[in-house]
Amino acid sequence: MAKKKKVLPEAVEQVQPYIEGVAKSLVDRIYGPQGLPWGSKLTELEDVVIAVRQVLSEKMLAQALERQAENAEQRPEAFRKCAGCSGPVEAKPDPEPRNVQTRAGAAEWDEPHCYCRKCRQAFFPSEQESGH
Repeated sequence: MAKKKKVLPEAVEQVQPYIEGVAKSLVDRIYGPQGLPWGSKLTELEDVVIAVRQVLSEKMLAQALERQAENAEQRPEAFRKCAGCSGPVEAKPDPEPRNVQTRAGAAEWDEPHCYCRKCRQAFFPSEQESGH
Protein backbone atom coordinates (compact mmCIF):
# COMPACT_ATOMS: atom_id res chain seq x y z
CA MET A 1 0.00 0.00 0.00
CA ALA A 2 1.37 3.42 -0.95
CA LYS A 3 2.00 5.93 1.80
CA LYS A 4 0.39 9.32 1.44
CA LYS A 5 3.10 11.98 1.66
CA LYS A 6 2.50 14.65 4.29
CA VAL A 7 2.30 18.18 2.96
CA LEU A 8 4.83 20.29 4.84
CA PRO A 9 4.97 24.07 5.06
CA GLU A 10 7.62 25.47 2.70
CA ALA A 11 9.70 26.70 5.66
CA VAL A 12 9.92 23.13 6.96
CA GLU A 13 10.66 21.64 3.54
CA GLN A 14 13.66 23.98 3.27
CA VAL A 15 15.19 22.63 6.48
CA GLN A 16 13.98 19.03 6.27
CA PRO A 17 17.46 17.57 5.57
CA TYR A 18 18.76 19.42 8.64
CA ILE A 19 15.86 18.14 10.79
CA GLU A 20 16.57 14.60 9.62
CA GLY A 21 20.21 15.05 10.66
CA VAL A 22 19.14 16.37 14.06
CA ALA A 23 16.85 13.34 14.51
CA LYS A 24 19.76 11.01 13.72
CA SER A 25 22.00 12.89 16.14
CA LEU A 26 19.39 12.71 18.89
CA VAL A 27 18.97 8.96 18.46
CA ASP A 28 22.78 8.62 18.67
CA ARG A 29 22.94 10.75 21.82
CA ILE A 30 19.98 9.14 23.55
CA TYR A 31 20.49 5.49 22.58
CA GLY A 32 24.10 5.34 21.38
CA PRO A 33 25.43 4.14 18.03
CA GLN A 34 23.63 0.77 18.31
CA GLY A 35 20.25 2.48 18.49
CA LEU A 36 17.23 1.45 20.49
CA PRO A 37 18.07 -1.45 22.82
CA TRP A 38 16.45 -4.79 22.00
CA GLY A 39 13.47 -5.45 24.22
CA SER A 40 12.51 -1.77 24.41
CA LYS A 41 8.79 -1.21 24.24
CA LEU A 42 7.38 0.99 21.52
CA THR A 43 5.61 3.02 24.20
CA GLU A 44 8.98 3.81 25.84
CA LEU A 45 10.29 5.11 22.52
CA GLU A 46 7.09 7.09 22.03
CA ASP A 47 7.48 8.67 25.46
CA VAL A 48 10.98 9.86 24.57
CA VAL A 49 9.90 11.14 21.15
CA ILE A 50 6.94 13.02 22.65
CA ALA A 51 9.16 14.58 25.33
CA VAL A 52 11.71 15.70 22.70
CA ARG A 53 8.91 17.10 20.54
CA GLN A 54 7.51 19.04 23.51
CA VAL A 55 10.88 20.57 24.42
CA LEU A 56 11.61 21.43 20.78
CA SER A 57 8.16 22.93 20.22
CA GLU A 58 8.25 25.10 23.32
CA LYS A 59 11.83 26.29 22.68
CA MET A 60 11.05 27.17 19.05
CA LEU A 61 7.91 29.07 20.08
CA ALA A 62 9.79 30.97 22.78
CA GLN A 63 12.76 31.80 20.55
CA ALA A 64 10.67 32.96 17.57
CA LEU A 65 8.33 35.07 19.70
CA GLU A 66 11.15 36.56 21.79
CA ARG A 67 13.07 37.54 18.65
CA GLN A 68 9.98 39.19 17.20
CA ALA A 69 9.42 41.09 20.46
CA GLU A 70 13.05 42.24 20.51
CA ASN A 71 12.52 43.79 17.07
CA ALA A 72 9.29 45.61 17.87
CA GLU A 73 10.61 48.82 16.30
CA GLN A 74 10.60 47.02 12.93
CA ARG A 75 6.94 46.02 13.02
CA PRO A 76 4.79 47.00 10.01
CA GLU A 77 2.76 50.23 10.06
CA ALA A 78 -0.50 48.36 10.75
CA PHE A 79 0.98 47.20 14.07
CA ARG A 80 2.07 50.74 15.03
CA LYS A 81 -1.50 52.03 15.31
CA CYS A 82 -4.29 51.54 17.80
CA ALA A 83 -6.53 48.65 16.81
CA GLY A 84 -9.55 50.60 18.08
CA CYS A 85 -9.17 54.10 16.60
CA SER A 86 -6.19 53.68 14.23
CA GLY A 87 -4.48 56.54 16.05
CA PRO A 88 -0.89 56.69 17.23
CA VAL A 89 0.23 54.58 20.16
CA GLU A 90 2.99 54.96 22.71
CA ALA A 91 5.34 52.07 23.29
CA LYS A 92 5.62 51.21 26.97
CA PRO A 93 9.21 50.84 28.21
CA ASP A 94 8.87 47.55 30.08
CA PRO A 95 7.71 44.45 28.22
CA GLU A 96 5.20 42.22 29.95
CA PRO A 97 5.60 38.48 30.40
CA ARG A 98 3.24 36.52 28.19
CA ASN A 99 2.25 32.89 28.63
CA VAL A 100 -0.04 31.40 26.01
CA GLN A 101 -1.08 27.80 25.53
CA THR A 102 -0.79 26.87 21.85
CA ARG A 103 -1.44 23.70 19.86
CA ALA A 104 2.32 23.03 20.06
CA GLY A 105 2.66 23.67 23.80
CA ALA A 106 3.21 26.58 26.14
CA ALA A 107 4.68 29.75 24.66
CA GLU A 108 6.41 32.14 27.05
CA TRP A 109 8.11 35.43 26.15
CA ASP A 110 8.36 39.07 27.18
CA GLU A 111 6.25 41.14 24.81
CA PRO A 112 6.34 44.90 24.36
CA HIS A 113 3.01 46.60 24.74
CA CYS A 114 1.52 49.90 23.66
CA TYR A 115 -0.93 52.44 25.01
CA CYS A 116 -3.47 54.58 23.15
CA ARG A 117 -4.20 57.83 24.98
CA LYS A 118 -7.40 58.43 22.98
CA CYS A 119 -8.92 55.01 23.71
CA ARG A 120 -7.19 54.71 27.10
CA GLN A 121 -6.34 51.15 26.26
CA ALA A 122 -3.16 49.17 26.62
CA PHE A 123 -2.64 46.34 24.18
CA PHE A 124 -0.08 44.07 22.60
CA PRO A 125 0.47 45.16 18.98
CA SER A 126 0.88 41.58 17.81
CA GLU A 127 -2.76 40.94 18.71
CA GLN A 128 -4.28 43.92 16.90
CA GLU A 129 -7.05 44.36 19.43
CA SER A 130 -7.37 46.62 22.42
CA GLY A 131 -7.51 45.46 26.03
CA HIS A 132 -5.43 42.91 27.95
